[in-house]
Amino acid sequence: MAYLSYERAPAPIVVHNAGHLTLPAGISRVQLQANGNNIRYTMDGVAVPTIAVGMLLVVNAVPEWFEVEDLLNIQFIGVAAGAFLDLHYYGTRLP
Repeated sequence: MAYLSYERAPAPIVVHNAGHLTLPAGISRVQLQANGNNIRYTMDGVAVPTIAVGMLLVVNAVPEWFEVEDLLNIQFIGVAAGAFLDLHYYGTRLP
């Protein structure tokens, strides 16, 4: 598995079928880190994250790993102003 690219996404960001993220060809895993402020997320496509609901990505904590399939229904929201996600994409480099 190789590092492919980096993206910074401002919150609030809602991701359905990874539509708001630029997914490189061959991607298999994504590393996410909250910066600027904490971010909450849900992964079931039904529950909407709020400042009190959802799993917490703590600002500047160790990045979390997700399989690309996990991005199909994931939704994010910044807990306060200034939150953004840093994303690293990993997978197989294609010629």
